[in-house]
Amino acid sequence: MAFDPHLTRHSFTCSVTNRYYPYIRKRLFNIIEQSRFMRSSATTGQNKGHSKGNPYLPGRFKELWVRSLIPGAPMNQDAVWESIDSRYHEAHRHYHVTGHLAYCLAELDLVRDLVGQPDCVEMAVWFHDVVLDPGQPDNEASSAAFFRGCANDAMDEGFIANAVDLILATTHKDFPTEGDRRFVCDIDLSSLACPWDCYLRDTNNLRAEFPGSNDEFKRRQQGFLGSLLSRSSIFATEVFIDRYESRARSNIRRFLDSIAQS
Repeated sequence: MAFDPHLTRHSFTCSVTNRYYPYIRKRLFNIIEQSRFMRSSATTGQNKGHSKGNPYLPGRFKELWVRSLIPGAPMNQDAVWESIDSRYHEAHRHYHVTGHLAYCLAELDLVRDLVGQPDCVEMAVWFHDVVLDPGQPDNEASSAAFFRGCANDAMDEGFIANAVDLILATTHKDFPTEGDRRFVCDIDLSSLACPWDCYLRDTNNLRAEFPGSNDEFKRRQQGFLGSLLSRSSIFATEVFIDRYESRARSNIRRFLDSIAQS
């Protein structure tokens, strides 16, 4: 269906000038494209969604990489993309795949205007799960080191340091209280509030990645999810609290009750 700017301006309670219409249309298109990819991934099993069937993802990453480079740095976006894309399609991945990336990017786009350094947050989203060694406790640190290895001498050191800090924040060991840490953590946790069937599918995909026994997986889930429930809020920003807090808590309690009875 054609996007009608006159109908849109009439529908909004505030007026939207022609100057902002192309920007809004591009934002909506980006979100729709990511949502379409996410739905496609879900119908085939999230681990089956491949970015080569969704040209939006590589194009978006390469644009981000190029605009983050310092003057004179090599234009190596194609090689970097191939490197991270191959990792997100490793055979042992089921949850931490390109479907998860698309989901996180869509959430970022909804709050982009509220983020202090949106390109830095987006870079952290792309790299926060790039290393996944099942059962190991230092995947986020390894992911941060992988990003630094790609970006060294090609990006501003301050930008690199900030992105590394944001990647490390996605361990969720500490509640984020400042700056963009709050947003990157909220984005990463936002799928806890998805519909129940989606929540169960995500949990099954996480179980498929876990190398230990079912009992070990349950204990891990109980520890992590219990620590989230013990917080005054799961999410750190008002926008995510308003949008997702109630549903996320309901899903977590329902899941923990179900495994306690199994």
